[in-house]
Amino acid sequence: MPWTHDSACSARANHRPPTADRGLTVDRARPRRPIGALVAVLLLLSSLATQCIAIATPTPTPPPPTATATPAPPTPTPTATPVPPSPTPESVDFAFGLDAPPTRLDPALALDEASAWVSAQIYDTLVRFKPGTTEIEPGLAETWTVAPDGRTWEFTLREGVRFHDGTPLDAQAVVWNFRRWMDPQHPAHQGDFPFWKGMFGGFLGETDLEGNPASLVTAVEAVDARTVRLTLYQPFAPLLRNLAMPAFAILSPRAVETQGPSAYGTDAAHPGMGTGPFRLVDWQADRIVLRANRAYWAGQPRIGTLVFRVIPNAEARLAALRNGEIQGMVATDLKGWERFRDDSCLRVVLR
Repeated sequence: MPWTHDSACSARANHRPPTADRGLTVDRARPRRPIGALVAVLLLLSSLATQCIAIATPTPTPPPPTATATPAPPTPTPTATPVPPSPTPESVDFAFGLDAPPTRLDPALALDEASAWVSAQIYDTLVRFKPGTTEIEPGLAETWTVAPDGRTWEFTLREGVRFHDGTPLDAQAVVWNFRRWMDPQHPAHQGDFPFWKGMFGGFLGETDLEGNPASLVTAVEAVDARTVRLTLYQPFAPLLRNLAMPAFAILSPRAVETQGPSAYGTDAAHPGMGTGPFRLVDWQADRIVLRANRAYWAGQPRIGTLVFRVIPNAEARLAALRNGEIQGMVATDLKGWERFRDDSCLRVVLR
């Protein structure tokens, strides 16, 4: 959960109040936690004085043992595309305290919460959850359709989106990501990909106990430059919600191939490359620095520099928050965090 602190409490904090489009715990905040667990975050209220914070906090759900098929869903009809935020004359900085360093900025493989916090700023998914709800809205895919039999889905990608390395987001790039997740024969399929196996049943070439395909997705193809077609073994109603999980964020194929699949996203020399609102510029043992993606498809972030500081001790993290050194923090490991619910200088947010 995050805390916040209002301007009357911030005499010691000499930072400017950040304004941004992607909220630390307001927008896509979903830390990787088990079902039913709460993530405690504290935010300094003075940092929220004008608008919501620009950090997304992913909440991927650990994969269940098997994927379960359900009756064919009705055709989704997305009617609203996220509205880009109004441009601001200047950007501001924002620092957020983590309790541990991220292990790898590769959402399909990383299981730790710190990696999820950072990766949520770097990557996007085809579809996403509308903030504060379980309702699906467009992400990198602006529209989608499903055939009457519930087995064939087509996703139309946004036009003009690029990865942080400058390569275009097109249907071939999306197909490459799916093949990496689902096909053991793909050259970049290096790892156990637990989220794919948990949410979609297994990998290509595998069968279940009854001899049926283990993977619910049996084929993926690029229909044209902006259209991706998925073919399912049988109808699967949770498909869109599964694809909204941060584990299925779309990576730059060129970045993975250039860095090498086993090294990708492991340090500053092998940075994660997505299409998200921030790009990685530095990664040290005690901090990760991201800069705004000025060409972000959903609008320019209002935070210019986003810093994740690693402060393992909860009380030290709290002191840094109160001193204005950071403007938000993970507080799950802070004993007695409930006492701050009535603190006028801090906001506790349960995720």
